[in-house]
Amino acid sequence: MLWRASSITVVVDGSVGATLVGDKSLGGCTLVKQVADGGAAAFAGVQPGARLISFNGVNTAIMHKDEVVPLVVAAQGMKTHRFAMPGSKALLEALAAPSGANYEWEAL
Repeated sequence: MLWRASSITVVVDGSVGATLVGDKSLGGCTLVKQVADGGAAAFAGVQPGARLISFNGVNTAIMHKDEVVPLVVAAQGMKTHRFAMPGSKALLEALAAPSGANYEWEAL
């Protein structure tokens, strides 16, 4: 399946249903390694290789996985994850924004 969306947003109260890893070749940024069958991420169309570009409105595009995990673990209630594939407009915009800053995402 070819990924065409600029980004995918998944909002859940619980697990997103994806295994996240740090990619050392990209400075430790947070990528999707695996998507659980039947989980929210799978239902939304998230695929392995997607980058987590924001979590609850915080730009995580260039944050190291070790910085992102505490944000996810500490979050209570509904959680908003935004994913983008390499080369997408959404990823390029996220990379241009300050890391860790709250960011108003353009509707794409």
